[in-house]
Amino acid sequence: MTTRMQKEKMVEDVKSLAERHALMVVFERGALTVAQTEALRKDLRKEKGTLKVVKNRLMAYCFEDTRDEDKTALMGMFHGQTCIAFSEDAVSAARIVYDFAKEHEGTIVVRGGLCDGIMIDTEAVSQLATMPPLDVVHSRIVGMLQTVGAQLARLLKEPQRRIAHVISAQSSSQDS
Repeated sequence: MTTRMQKEKMVEDVKSLAERHALMVVFERGALTVAQTEALRKDLRKEKGTLKVVKNRLMAYCFEDTRDEDKTALMGMFHGQTCIAFSEDAVSAARIVYDFAKEHEGTIVVRGGLCDGIMIDTEAVSQLATMPPLDVVHSRIVGMLQTVGAQLARLLKEPQRRIAHVISAQSSSQDS
């Protein structure tokens, strides 16, 4: 039996994690074995994330400051054997849980979560999970900016090149 102090600590832990992390993914751990749960924890730790197994009844205290309409939807996610995965960025917890769910089909059911304080549903979690890593997105943006810069430089040189071509053509025709 969990004591009142243990329950208060659990509430404070979840509150603290939710405030410090950009993404929180709520899922039912249903058929996960202890070894699988530890493997999931390990995967999350590699990405500076964490996993908490929570008591559903206590979660209302964790999200007291949440807007009423969001709180109702959020509390609807907490039933059965519930876990919360947290990550510092807005993608890695979703990707790890999503990949784990695909790899261990039927063991966990993603219910949704919070991303920077905004409620997200299962579909949004899967969209976050399938996004490319942030480094890839950054490199694509840099590549696009470089391409645009090169095209702009060519466009700015084009009028000068045409004028030089016309002058060259005229001087060639006068020499003949």
